[in-house]
Amino acid sequence: MKALRLAALLALGFCGVSQAQNAKPVRITVDEGTSMSVAASPDGKSLAMDLQGSIWVLPAAGGEAHRVTDLFNDARQPAWTADGKSIVFFAYRDGGYHLWSVSPDGTGQRQITRGMFDEREPAVSHDGTHIAFSSDRGNPLGSDYNIFVQDLRSGEVRQLLPTLVRIEINALQVKEVAAHRTLLCQKGGSTRGRCLSGAGGHTWPAMPVT
Repeated sequence: MKALRLAALLALGFCGVSQAQNAKPVRITVDEGTSMSVAASPDGKSLAMDLQGSIWVLPAAGGEAHRVTDLFNDARQPAWTADGKSIVFFAYRDGGYHLWSVSPDGTGQRQITRGMFDEREPAVSHDGTHIAFSSDRGNPLGSDYNIFVQDLRSGEVRQLLPTLVRIEINALQVKEVAAHRTLLCQKGGSTRGRCLSGAGGHTWPAMPVT
């Protein structure tokens, strides 16, 4: 009896494999989404957006979107570099959120930050040499988020706010103001946020601060 049951199970397994191999892909058209982040390319011709855990690029005038990251990233919040050659985003791929970049055509995907902490909400400086992001790496317990800046040339990461300043971050927003000064804002649960002047003379793309 046991031999018959085993044979039946094996037969069902082989049938399942055969059906899976013969399965045909189903094309699904999506024209809307929720909780999405969209960024316009520097030349205004393309949009990068996150949808269903991937980064997609589509014409700003409208049209079909093309996936530029794979299925295993849980990629979010794309940000273009000033030259339009790369899209920076954060993704949960190896057990934590880290910063990644990819070309608009989907080639050259690479990981920027590593380690045990979460790195989120990237913003690229106008000269393309620095990335500002939120991370909990400033606290050994990993409970407080802060704003950090990484020098892409040297890999050096520095914290902008004192560790004792505790602000819950839901989003990192960067606002360029007059005289080439920059405000980095950590936005909490309300419309108010704490801001500080950017150091080092680096400016980030202007985004609304509410």
